[in-house]
Amino acid sequence: MKTKQKVLMILAISTIIICGNVEALKDLFYDHFADLTVDAANWYFPWHENQDGTPITMGRTIYRNSPLPQSSFSEAKVEAQTWTTEGKYILGTDLATKQEFEMRDGRLVFTVRARIQNPAPRGMAGFIFVQGLPKFGNSDEQILFGLLTNEILSDPDPVVTDVFVKGSPVGDPREFIISNSIAIYHTYTLEITPKEIIWGIDGLEVRRSNKVPTGPVQLHLSMWAPADSWAEAYDGTLQPTNVKTENIIGRMLVDYVLVQYEGDVTTSVNDVNTSDKVNIYPNPTHDQINFSEKCEGMNVVICNMTGTVMINSKKINSSLSTAGLPKGLYIVKFYKDNNYYTAKKLIIK
Repeated sequence: MKTKQKVLMILAISTIIICGNVEALKDLFYDHFADLTVDAANWYFPWHENQDGTPITMGRTIYRNSPLPQSSFSEAKVEAQTWTTEGKYILGTDLATKQEFEMRDGRLVFTVRARIQNPAPRGMAGFIFVQGLPKFGNSDEQILFGLLTNEILSDPDPVVTDVFVKGSPVGDPREFIISNSIAIYHTYTLEITPKEIIWGIDGLEVRRSNKVPTGPVQLHLSMWAPADSWAEAYDGTLQPTNVKTENIIGRMLVDYVLVQYEGDVTTSVNDVNTSDKVNIYPNPTHDQINFSEKCEGMNVVICNMTGTVMINSKKINSSLSTAGLPKGLYIVKFYKDNNYYTAKKLIIK
């Protein structure tokens, strides 16, 4: 990787636009990973094989195609491991939203709260990024945050930002220094408008670029092992193995993902529609929630933060009793014609 510009993030940096105008944003996609596994209605593994069946590699990594990652205590476990049957590659994870997001006029805001699990093996990288799709001809466009396990013992830790434009294999990498470890939770935001991209960490703007995507994108969560061409991220002691007892695992833990929009934004997935018309009230509540007309006739599932289903109601009308639910935070999931539609947070007081 080329020499990267390091910029110390200080409180004097202006607050990112995302935080300053949050009331104007509408929820488009949300996942708090409250189930025991990542929800297949929301996420999938992109195909990482050539036409002849050989794996497409990223650094020293091939990507798994099943099963979807586990989640517990509202954390998705995006992991890479050194063991495979062949023992030739690191086995990584590239998890993508089924929903595709296209900017027309307005802005898209991708928010991910994540951390690297510590202790972590050196030589791995957790990526949060949006990327184009082959069917739209913009799969080489990518905007990312990179969390390097090599940097966990740094004080303070750097976070990599990068952007790739269509037709150019060379990115524009830069490092930004955060005030504490990437092993604790930070909130990473990517704001995309027709004219620019804004990177944010914990509500502070850290970078801008006018290299915007030319077509629809998906959000990805990835864990992988870079090759020695990226010296800052590589560690030669991390090697593939075919001995299962020697398996080494590195994880990026993701607390939640939220995609919001303002203006004219489209999505290509029919079973995950815009949720601004889906509303529950009052929130917080005590013993009952009411629904907007948009919800009527849907199925609703209410889960606690460990993924336990507390209420499963078919074909709801205008209200639902929550009497008996302990105080706390819940996820209300809506299903339309047995397809996942959207989710909302609910507080029982």
